[in-house]
Amino acid sequence: MIKIIFPCVILFFFSLMSFSQYRLPDSIANKIISDSPQAEKISALKEYASELIYSDLSQGRFFIDSAMRMASRHNEEKLLNELYNNKGSYHLYAREYDSALKAYKKYLSYAIENDLPEVEQTAYSNIGVVFFRKRLSDSAIHYAAKSLKLAKKIGNSASLAKTYSDLGGYYLEKDNYVKALENLSKSENYEDPNNHFEMAVLNIRQGIAYGEIKDFKKARETYMKALRHSKKQSRQMLESTIYNNLGQIYENIRKDADSALIYYNKALELSKKRNKKHDIVMLNVNIGNVYIMKENYTKAYEYCNKAYRSSLIDDMPKSKAAVLINLGEIHSYLGNVDSAYYFANKGLNMARKHDYLDFKSGAFETLTRIDSLRGNYLSALAYKDSLMGVEDKIWDQQLNDKIAELNVEHEVEKQKKANKLLKQKAELDQQHIRTQRILIIALGVALLFIVYVGLRLQRKKSKLQSLNELLNKKNKELADSYEELKKLNATKDKFFSIIAHDLKGPIGTQSEMLNELLEDYDNVDKEELYIYLKNLRKNGDNSYTLLLNLLDWSRTQQGRIENNPETLKVKDVVVDVYELLKPRAERKRQELINNFENDELFAFADKSLTNRVLYNLINNAIKFTPPGKQIRIDGRKNGDNIEIDITDEGIGIPKEKIATLFGLNNEIKRKGTEDESGTGLGLMLCKEFADLIGGEIDVKSKEGEGSTFTFILPAVSHKAGKEKNVQDA
Repeated sequence: MIKIIFPCVILFFFSLMSFSQYRLPDSIANKIISDSPQAEKISALKEYASELIYSDLSQGRFFIDSAMRMASRHNEEKLLNELYNNKGSYHLYAREYDSALKAYKKYLSYAIENDLPEVEQTAYSNIGVVFFRKRLSDSAIHYAAKSLKLAKKIGNSASLAKTYSDLGGYYLEKDNYVKALENLSKSENYEDPNNHFEMAVLNIRQGIAYGEIKDFKKARETYMKALRHSKKQSRQMLESTIYNNLGQIYENIRKDADSALIYYNKALELSKKRNKKHDIVMLNVNIGNVYIMKENYTKAYEYCNKAYRSSLIDDMPKSKAAVLINLGEIHSYLGNVDSAYYFANKGLNMARKHDYLDFKSGAFETLTRIDSLRGNYLSALAYKDSLMGVEDKIWDQQLNDKIAELNVEHEVEKQKKANKLLKQKAELDQQHIRTQRILIIALGVALLFIVYVGLRLQRKKSKLQSLNELLNKKNKELADSYEELKKLNATKDKFFSIIAHDLKGPIGTQSEMLNELLEDYDNVDKEELYIYLKNLRKNGDNSYTLLLNLLDWSRTQQGRIENNPETLKVKDVVVDVYELLKPRAERKRQELINNFENDELFAFADKSLTNRVLYNLINNAIKFTPPGKQIRIDGRKNGDNIEIDITDEGIGIPKEKIATLFGLNNEIKRKGTEDESGTGLGLMLCKEFADLIGGEIDVKSKEGEGSTFTFILPAVSHKAGKEKNVQDA
């Protein structure tokens, strides 16, 4: 008896000694000294240590090591290997990534050796997180893909949700917002809405993606969802991140300094409470940025200087570059020219090293101001030139970001529709399978009750026929939806093509002309100045018309243009458009003639849409008619319709091109007679608007001789129009 008790007493003594540095809760301490099996004691200590990782790293490490010693001493191999996973998590939160990787790989080896697919899946997932923290996104995606493959095989919804969410985060790091939102959307399909921690992480990642594509409304909406989930979980460790991200969208998208400051201060308060030193440094930089926006340079210096003096700033290259440039800007406004130059120059070197475009822009701007204050105007001019070069790159990047934003919205909408179609197909498949099972059962019963089953088979046959008809109908709907998706994709391609080529070109040309004019302003005589201004106005008119058409077309694709018909005096609408475009024709030395004089012609149509069709048709005639020629507007009533002719003496349209003139994929993109740009978009809008109001457009043209576009509207008698208005009232 003594031989058995003595080792237990010694073991208990050493256990108490090992826990003397930190106090265990009574529930865990009582478990350790109880008669429970050793595996239960180690498991209790392991769970407690895991919780401590999020609140007290050093204490968490101590109890993980203690649990590992106990597991090793009692040959609890399973628990010992599970503790490697906990140890990896400790190193991950302590930013000791190589040690974390080593621990997780031991956990993976244990899973592979013992054929434990669920453990293997978790290990791959955790290894992916480590590579992500090491900023090796491709490796992170590689291990997440391995994790996803096993999660699908196992069929574990929680694992699928987390892995898709992690993949979304990794694609965010690569600036692939389409892939990021696609994976985050899939994660949402699997995630348990009551798993508040993972839901908060998912919503934060969605918020980051929407913030990067400048969609303030969706970014704020998802961050607020994340905040609600974070407040419902026991560990409110994500609130600081959410408040910081809210501050960033208010600062960078809304330019709302006061709101940004409120959220940054909330994040800073929570980070100090949890002793998150790296977060405190980053937030000091962010708050300093806001005070610079508010032109409170004393407060800006206070926060930026705190960040600069932190021993952690050298491990945070982006924050260090930002704080150096901020200090340069602050000192320049405070009149400390030498200090300003020192900090701005150091910040510029870091920005160049890491290719931070925004930071380069800030540094060049500050250095331009400093050299101007010093009287070094040649140097200031050189910095200004560098600033303009960087700003051109930023402008191109912003344009690409806008195109990416449109692409993201399109791809997300397409994904939602595809998911809906797949769900419908799955439901139909399940219904078909259930029907087949019922039929098999009916056939089995038929062996015993032949007569009865004969009647049942007839009924089942009828029901099956109906179901097959329903299935064929749904398949047709799926095919129609697929064609609609193809049409949407073609629309998107056309839209992006116009933005990337037809809109960017004129704006870029206009910018180049302005630069030339500014650079050689003193040598430009009045005649050259007039030519510059004339070309600038032409470019502006072309770009403005194209932009209006793009906006109108975008609204038609989203179904946001409404048809509100009313009784119109057609002559009044024609005169309005004629008066608007007559100066443009005169500038081109053309004769625009209005022969539409009938006061008794009334149409029942939307006034705004009718106006837009006439505007585009007449403007098109002006564009493709040479100077010195005529453009005529004629009108008449023909049966139940009113016909408005716009006839020009322009360049005409090739016969083989007329049939595709109003289509999305028309190939007609010709310059006007004075090099005006053309995309075919205006004519396509005319056709869509005419269809919307119940009208038509007819074209007759001969290449080299001119064209006649006939706009056909539904007619209504003046008397009928009055009666309808009285009845509506």
